[in-house]
Amino acid sequence: MITEPVTVEFTLTKAEYLAAIRTVYRRSRAMQALVGAIVVLFVLPAIVLGDVTLGVTGIVELGLLWWFADGLPRRRWRRQPYLQAPRRITVDGDGVRERNQRGEAFATWDAIVSVRHLRAAYYFWVSRNCVVELPDRVLSPAERDRLAPLVAGR
Repeated sequence: MITEPVTVEFTLTKAEYLAAIRTVYRRSRAMQALVGAIVVLFVLPAIVLGDVTLGVTGIVELGLLWWFADGLPRRRWRRQPYLQAPRRITVDGDGVRERNQRGEAFATWDAIVSVRHLRAAYYFWVSRNCVVELPDRVLSPAERDRLAPLVAGR
């Protein structure tokens, strides 16, 4: 795996935090099922039947869902200062370790469900709804080179 550990210290930006939340929501089967159910139960019948009330209900529900998926994380960002505190992430042969002002978490490679590089960050999925985000901006070219084989193998 990785012979030399990659350790970076950084402060997550609001945009990076929101991107991670959106990524978790996109991969959430419950969220996908909920959106699908709203579309099937309200939006499609409204289009087929021409029922304005049903269509408005579906659009309002989709709007509430969007608020839940986007508005609540923005509010959490403002109200929970630990999200904006410096953190340290170490990726090595044993797994991924994250340390912040609230404490330290460690996930072995066996416990990590998947590793992906999406847009401008590496995402280490510890569970279906828990992810450790490592933004590209904090990695040197050498660190990216050491992480690339790891991501390819997961």
